[in-house]
Amino acid sequence: MAGRVDFSEFTGWLENMDRISDPKATEAFMLSCVDRLGSQVLRRAIDRTQVGKDRRVRGVPIEGGTLKGNWQQKPARHTGTVYKSVIFNNTPYAIFVEKGHRIVRGGRTIGWVPGQFMLESSLKEVEATIPTYLDRRLQRFIEEGWM
Repeated sequence: MAGRVDFSEFTGWLENMDRISDPKATEAFMLSCVDRLGSQVLRRAIDRTQVGKDRRVRGVPIEGGTLKGNWQQKPARHTGTVYKSVIFNNTPYAIFVEKGHRIVRGGRTIGWVPGQFMLESSLKEVEATIPTYLDRRLQRFIEEGWM
């Protein structure tokens, strides 16, 4: 009695294993994951940033939205054993809105403005989703041989 065995699925699986065992593919996969997680943090930080009310300074109208519009993300990098993506806001007063600041009048502290924690709370939210996100992406990476 003779029979035929079809190994096409097995050879496809072996090809996928070859692809994902390539260090360059693994590096690209990790950088892609870090970039995508960083963009989620960025999007949430932008959504949480409130726009200042329109006002006048010395008769000149000042439009709000500078803080909200200045959120940026640098591309993911791999340094040593760390993969990171930097999210920042280069508006001079961003740190004061994020962390809070004193109210000073005449050289005396008269109060405290609490921080908004736009970036910090966004980062904590995304950190909670990292295990499920990475499980899903890794499973797809293994099955398909790429993202």
